[in-house]
Amino acid sequence: MSNYSSIISSVPIVTMFDSRKGDLSNRMSCAGEQYKNNIVESAKSVVVAGAAAGTAYSIKRNPAMLSWLGKYLDKGLKKLVSIAPKYIQSDKIVKKALNTSGKTKALAFLGAIFVSACSKITTDHAFRAGQIDQKYTDRAKIEAHNKDVLA
Repeated sequence: MSNYSSIISSVPIVTMFDSRKGDLSNRMSCAGEQYKNNIVESAKSVVVAGAAAGTAYSIKRNPAMLSWLGKYLDKGLKKLVSIAPKYIQSDKIVKKALNTSGKTKALAFLGAIFVSACSKITTDHAFRAGQIDQKYTDRAKIEAHNKDVLA
């Protein structure tokens, strides 16, 4: 996580030396927004990690919860197979999933939720960072154009 966080925290610093952002006030504004974006992304990541840790702790205290969740996943997979067989790419994958134990299915399901949430957070962060970068690059271009027109 430290490598990831060092990369994320370096974006506002790099922005300060980017000549495409125009004058110093524009670069400061861009760096500030990038920093806010980083803080929001970090907070969301902490919430997801906390939820995963809380789930893991509750499962450790009550292992029967995994069997209960696995039972409902079995029902859901069987319903999925019966309702939409043409949408399932490989029957082998579904058959393997149905043949595994309930605990394994439940852990895989919880892991998939965690990975999906982290992926969504990272994707949103990168998209927003690109929007911020483009906004201030465009603002600098407009400012430079206006200076050329007035001069």
